[in-house]
Amino acid sequence: MVIDRLTDYEVPLFGNPQKISWYSTVSRQWVARTQKHHFGSVHFEDRLDLEKWRRVIEPNPAGVSRHVRELLLRNVDSLVGFERHIRAFTRIETVAIEGRDFLLLPSVVGSTAPLGSSLVRLEINGGSTALSIITSLLAVLPRLRHSHAHLLKVLGDRDVTLPPPRIPFFEDAECLDILIGHDVHGPLDWIPTSSRIRDLRIDAPSIQDKSGRMQQWIASSTKSLKFLSITANPRGTSLNLLARHRFQQLPHYVTPS
Repeated sequence: MVIDRLTDYEVPLFGNPQKISWYSTVSRQWVARTQKHHFGSVHFEDRLDLEKWRRVIEPNPAGVSRHVRELLLRNVDSLVGFERHIRAFTRIETVAIEGRDFLLLPSVVGSTAPLGSSLVRLEINGGSTALSIITSLLAVLPRLRHSHAHLLKVLGDRDVTLPPPRIPFFEDAECLDILIGHDVHGPLDWIPTSSRIRDLRIDAPSIQDKSGRMQQWIASSTKSLKFLSITANPRGTSLNLLARHRFQQLPHYVTPS
């Protein structure tokens, strides 16, 4: 109870300012509980961090890996050679990927698939990927409910003659947050037009370039959509496009902004 109270202070996502591990030196009885909080969020800043973890931590699902709930991969170019440790993360709920072109390697799908049994939130910030890779990755994450893709460049490479993989996420997405940006371009074909979304957040450049696809998302989500947020640009272009959408078909609690 003492250890839990020491962590009651507000801690941001992927933050550990309280250095809870220090309290493990008070008593051996405190070690297990401090491990629970200390390993709750794990940050890998580069490949060297992966190697350090692999040398020090056993890939044991019953060990400290069972405490990991949030995983941050920043400037990590590959998970090749780290697969056993990924399989030991049996309770991860959130994964954030930042920087590098980590999602351009086809091996990322197989390396990440073991997280599908628990992962509910995926955040991607920057970098590039291929259409076949991002769709295959989402397809192996059946419990996914929240997806955030900010400034992600998607390269179209999938054979259009082949049917796209079934992605459970888009059949009942709790939150889809897309930010394209003026300097980042790429197709939105990885998001099916038949998607059913409860919370849709998208920026103005995406609306300007893909307004037809946006209308299809809204049409297929009329029975599920509860919140709609569109970031308007200063000239109000996105607001003009908003006026063209048939919002009278949406539930009254949809909130455009």
